[in-house]
Amino acid sequence: MSQITTIQVLKLYKELLRYGKQLKLTDKNFFRRRIKQEFKNNKGLEIETEIDHIYKKGVTLLLNRLVHTLDYSKIPVLLDKDLEEMHVQGSGPGGSKINKTASCVVLKHIPSGIVVKCQETRFLEKNRKIAREILQKKLDNFVNKEESLEAQLEAKNEKKKCI
Repeated sequence: MSQITTIQVLKLYKELLRYGKQLKLTDKNFFRRRIKQEFKNNKGLEIETEIDHIYKKGVTLLLNRLVHTLDYSKIPVLLDKDLEEMHVQGSGPGGSKINKTASCVVLKHIPSGIVVKCQETRFLEKNRKIAREILQKKLDNFVNKEESLEAQLEAKNEKKKCI
């Protein structure tokens, strides 16, 4: 276990405060007060294992900061006027109930031409909801490409793997 220097602790403190300024979904002033209070409370620590533990907590927070910085604002909104919805008879396993009822949902986003077909359950309303969620993900990937929510999550996971 290497000894943590005062300079490393000060750098961590500054990084955490800098990170707090970027937060979008958390009260920035609360975060800043909380960080200052934590550092003040731990100022008198002398046992090396305790210092190491507290230091690692701060570093871990900085490494996982993408949790707070996922941008949900760019996800496109699905408008009913842009959708064409069809209900068709299902097929496959599930017995004759699936084959006789129109519980399969086909959604088409007219402006982009993206089509989604959903038959995950035997119930029309559940399939409609699932189809809309799938369509929204596909539309987000189509419109925002590398800034889509899915791409942001992939980048976050890649960053965690590298660490």
